[in-house]
Amino acid sequence: RHIPDPIRDQVLVRAGFQCQYEHKGRRCASRTGLEIDHIQPHGRNGSDDIDNLRALCRSHNLWFAERHYGCQFIRDKIDATRTARSASTAT
Repeated sequence: RHIPDPIRDQVLVRAGFQCQYEHKGRRCASRTGLEIDHIQPHGRNGSDDIDNLRALCRSHNLWFAERHYGCQFIRDKIDATRTARSASTAT
């Protein structure tokens, strides 16, 4: 889901350009490949409001997606996206 650049920038600044995943009081140290994640998933009526967005590294964003939607659903979505991209570059 596309988040407009001004909103994305605000989320990244608020996060200090670091993944916001925390576990047992420790925060993920990743500062590369950050993605904008919906805390309440968009597919489950989560809004695009900045208060519902956070910065996560690719691994933690995928982990949360699998928790909310299931591993198979996410794998199917990834495969469909890859197939669509391959088809569009082949033409």
